[in-house]
Amino acid sequence: MSDLGDLIVTLASNDAGARLEAAQQLAGLGEDARPAAVALVDALPTADEELQAWLVETLENLGPPADEDIPRLADRLEDPNELVAYWACTLLGRSG
Repeated sequence: MSDLGDLIVTLASNDAGARLEAAQQLAGLGEDARPAAVALVDALPTADEELQAWLVETLENLGPPADEDIPRLADRLEDPNELVAYWACTLLGRSG
């Protein structure tokens, strides 16, 4: 398994296969993937259908975001991409 930091960086790469593999590995981490919350949300607009499914699965199982991610997620609430705004709002809602 790759280092969590490497998986987060890979989500933003141009290599579709590597992005998919990173998302699958993150999905297997459950709440331990929490530091990847912003990267997962940011990867949604450029994801194909399969990658998007893995990103969403991971987001569904993350739990609340880390406190340091709250401002960055708040910045995405009015993103023109509906999925980005939805998941930013959902994660912020989990933070209480």
